[in-house]
Amino acid sequence: MRFIRSLAEVKKACIKANLQLGNIDEKRSQAILTAIEEVLEGKHTEQFPLDVFQTGSGTQFNINMNEVLSNRANEILGCPLGKKSPVHPNDHVNKSQSSNDVIPTAMHLSTLELLDLDLFPALESLRKSLRRKIREFEGKHREHQLPAAEGSYGRDKPRSAHRVRQGFRNSTKSKQKRQER
Repeated sequence: MRFIRSLAEVKKACIKANLQLGNIDEKRSQAILTAIEEVLEGKHTEQFPLDVFQTGSGTQFNINMNEVLSNRANEILGCPLGKKSPVHPNDHVNKSQSSNDVIPTAMHLSTLELLDLDLFPALESLRKSLRRKIREFEGKHREHQLPAAEGSYGRDKPRSAHRVRQGFRNSTKSKQKRQER
């Protein structure tokens, strides 16, 4: 679902750009934008049967999105489902776009969302947990369990915490680079 939303966001930006450039009329663009908003709200998910990871370069997924949006836009305009007019999937929804552009862009957007919503909170939770464990095991020895590795339980936790902090920093830098693209 995340990738579907990201691709819908890319389509939304493209439709707005094409409207601003005069490449699509207001009536069609508004119908397509309404269809896009519905997809962004989580509607029509059953219309995306393809697994994004099984579509190669993503062309089929892009075509699927174009078809869903054009069909819904035509319904909004009072036309029957399956008709390619007044909104055509390629001539209007996919105007001035290539799967080679929109699919990688949607992947980048999905990645940024995953970093913010999943990875960063998980790393923060792990960091807090490690800090608690460091305090909990401070001064407790483990020689009886691991004779070859003398020391306290808490001794290796700061290294783990450091690796988590470093991973967070690296992920943040990666996110910043993706946002610059």
